[in-house]
Amino acid sequence: MNSFEISKNREDGIDHASPIPKYLQLQQFLIRQIQSGKYQAGDKLSTDAELKKRFNLSTSTVMRALYELEKAGFITRKQGAGTFLKSAAGAPAQSSSFSRRLLLICGAAPNFDQGHENVNWFIGHEIYRGLVNTFNGRVRITASEKLAEELVSVPPDTQLYVAAVNRRPLIQATLAGRDVPYAIIDQQSQMPRVTANSVSLDHVHGVYNAMAYLIEELGHRDVAFIGPGRDELTVQHCGRWSGYCMGLQAFDLPLRDELLVYAESGSLADGYRAAQSLLARKVKFTAVFVTTDLKAIGAIRAFSEAGLKVPEDISVMGFDDAPGVDQSDPPLTTVRLPYFEAGVAAVKLLESAAGPDGMRPGRLLPTRMVLRSSCASVNSCAAAG
Repeated sequence: MNSFEISKNREDGIDHASPIPKYLQLQQFLIRQIQSGKYQAGDKLSTDAELKKRFNLSTSTVMRALYELEKAGFITRKQGAGTFLKSAAGAPAQSSSFSRRLLLICGAAPNFDQGHENVNWFIGHEIYRGLVNTFNGRVRITASEKLAEELVSVPPDTQLYVAAVNRRPLIQATLAGRDVPYAIIDQQSQMPRVTANSVSLDHVHGVYNAMAYLIEELGHRDVAFIGPGRDELTVQHCGRWSGYCMGLQAFDLPLRDELLVYAESGSLADGYRAAQSLLARKVKFTAVFVTTDLKAIGAIRAFSEAGLKVPEDISVMGFDDAPGVDQSDPPLTTVRLPYFEAGVAAVKLLESAAGPDGMRPGRLLPTRMVLRSSCASVNSCAAAG
């Protein structure tokens, strides 16, 4: 039985300065080692202690990476004996698509910058986690402008490409003449619809349900809106804007310009400034829907500094269910988007059989409202303004 040795090539190591989670780096490194062809089923993998020492990682990081590999069918762990290679291919594939190069094109590529002003790190991480936990092969992130070049120059082994491409014409031009299965994670779909080769997130019904909760269940009639600039509404948050408008219309409430505030970006600071602007208008409102959680937390701070309590004076509804909003003061009621599930669904879409036209049936994933403490009945609220 051969011992599974760790490569000393620094290029195969762990980049501690990288924002990509270390357990994912270790997992991908080990998969490359397993699939290199040097090892056979039954070979012993390096011990947890050896992996920790070689890569300067914590016990929890190593254990998580090995857990994911065992779950994917690459290794088996035997108590008291160690970790052993089970299969260089991982769990059996569900379709023949794994024999081809696979391509995933996302509406927004994974962004691992964990700055507090950027929620995209969370979105990207969750999508990427769904991909690597489902795909039995290498996952490669590439820039959209380099995609065509890489599809020609990189050997056609089993890989899943993730690129940031928003426009279908660009996708079609890039893939013209190439037999490459692809899927699009359409994070900002304008209308709730199922499109071929796409996994879409239902922003519209998510916000509509949030508005119905505020209006019908809690009794709010004056619901303000804090979102991005008017131009960006047609590109980035059009589904959330549509859901807000549909909610008002469904309950015969007018769309009031004085209750609409447009922030420069999705940051805490811009949410704070938007709420200050809303208060300065001296208009009546008892609730506010905010298109991102970060802006919602900023708005709550502005309300608090103005002497208003949430939810006693104003109810605040966010969107995303970003990490930490359950620990805010008060814990934020929000709409959760299934980013992890979108990564899983995209891989499964690629595994599915294509029709005669090469298209695969798309999926529309529902959102879920997460009720916490930032919203209350209008009877307990004193209208701001």
